[in-house]
Amino acid sequence: MHARDADAALFNLEYERWLGDHSKVVARLRAAAEEHRPDGELRAYADEAASHYGALMGLKARAAAADPLHLLSGLWKGAAERCFLWIGGFRPSELIKVLSLSLSLSLDRTRR
Repeated sequence: MHARDADAALFNLEYERWLGDHSKVVARLRAAAEEHRPDGELRAYADEAASHYGALMGLKARAAAADPLHLLSGLWKGAAERCFLWIGGFRPSELIKVLSLSLSLSLDRTRR
């Protein structure tokens, strides 16, 4: 198994764990809001949710450093998430075209 494959598998496992924790974090936040808890208590739940998303961003940053194509492919997402990304217009191939153009322009400037 290549290091990239191992990194991708590790990301997939950690993302699945994050999703499980996510439903719990959101449920606690939703319950506190529906129970009209005091602002201080709601703030703690909101901070927990923000921290949880921060952990996801860190997870994605590590995955992007190890294997950016795995992250862009979206294979780690569920079928419904991939469908909504496609409907919304996200095309990883378009990102690759933009990056390719940007890199070629940068190379042209450095050659001059």
